[in-house]
Amino acid sequence: MGNKTSAIGVRLSITNNWEDSVYFRSKDYSEYLNMSYKLKTYLINCYKQHGLIKVNIKQERYFYKVVLEVEDSRYFLQVIKGRINSLNAMLKKLFWSDIKIVVKQIDNPICHPLVIAYKLINETSDIALKTNVKQIANSLIGVSIVGLKVRYAGRINGSDIAQTIWHIEGRVPLQTLTADIRYASVSIKTNYGICTIKVWVCMKDS
Repeated sequence: MGNKTSAIGVRLSITNNWEDSVYFRSKDYSEYLNMSYKLKTYLINCYKQHGLIKVNIKQERYFYKVVLEVEDSRYFLQVIKGRINSLNAMLKKLFWSDIKIVVKQIDNPICHPLVIAYKLINETSDIALKTNVKQIANSLIGVSIVGLKVRYAGRINGSDIAQTIWHIEGRVPLQTLTADIRYASVSIKTNYGICTIKVWVCMKDS
């Protein structure tokens, strides 16, 4: 099961919940998925460098609530101050007319798998990657997390054949459904093709 099953999907209603909460008729669902993907991609591309981690969509009674999960809400609001009205108007024009934007700071941002993936995203050397993974793991394991696992796949350093690198620090029990596992996957374009970084984080029991 472990690596071949989504660490998020298999734990729905156990330790994880749905990221989006939207209701559509079957004939309109494909249109929603297309618009949702474009909306999330647009926001991530615009504000990722300012600490935007994830975008969730929740359907309320009379509007769609777009939740922007960020590393530091105070910094993010300072960056987009003065542009929030224009951003809101643009989203209403491009996507849905009844949108409300909410900014939410995530808990323990340094432990979020996407934050860790972005820290490793520029590494193309297996030695440098393993060193950085070990440094991150040593600073977090025992304090906020139990274990960290990273999988890097692609033509590392422009090698002729794609290779896969695994690095595990601590304990990541993927087959234990009650374990709080956070997962993220990020694809990047390099001169030698598309590479992928996958990160599994096992959170410490509260």
